[in-house]
Amino acid sequence: RSIPEDELPSLARAQILCLKLFRHRCLKFSNSESAMDVAKPVIKLLIAVLENGGSPKPGMELKYVLLSLRDMSQSWSSSSSPIVKSHLRLQAATSLLWLSTVKAYAEEISPKFNLLAFTTQASGKHVYSQVRNSFDIQDSYFDVRTRFLSKLIILLHARKLPPKYNLILFLTVHDPVEDVKQKVWTFASI
Repeated sequence: RSIPEDELPSLARAQILCLKLFRHRCLKFSNSESAMDVAKPVIKLLIAVLENGGSPKPGMELKYVLLSLRDMSQSWSSSSSPIVKSHLRLQAATSLLWLSTVKAYAEEISPKFNLLAFTTQASGKHVYSQVRNSFDIQDSYFDVRTRFLSKLIILLHARKLPPKYNLILFLTVHDPVEDVKQKVWTFASI
């Protein structure tokens, strides 16, 4: 079950906003001589968030924040909650999509393209295995997969992404949810 971003703890929302801010800063500098100096650390951070399932570093924990949800009071760790991590993964993945609209950034992201592509894949749990350039990360949250796919389709339709990003659409054939497959089918038949 997913929680809307505005109902997340303030610390989690701040982390998500930081990722958005980094993305916008990179896009603003995209035509300058210092574009890659600005973007490299951001791209590295966004990729780390995807590689570590929603944390910038493995095992990174923040203090517990109290979150009240519809008459339920639950304690969520801002960085270790699966729901918060899903929002961070989504923001990292969509930020990498937007950064890929800039040719120089797309070339920097290209070695980790597989990691980004498998964001749309469904799985019972997150799996990360690296065999030197081989990644398998699959998102178990439907909301992450569909929102990522929606952003991808928008950018593909506007022809802002390199052609290889069309490949991501075909990976949704294995999604257990028919709505996801239908969304891709509708886009592909246009």
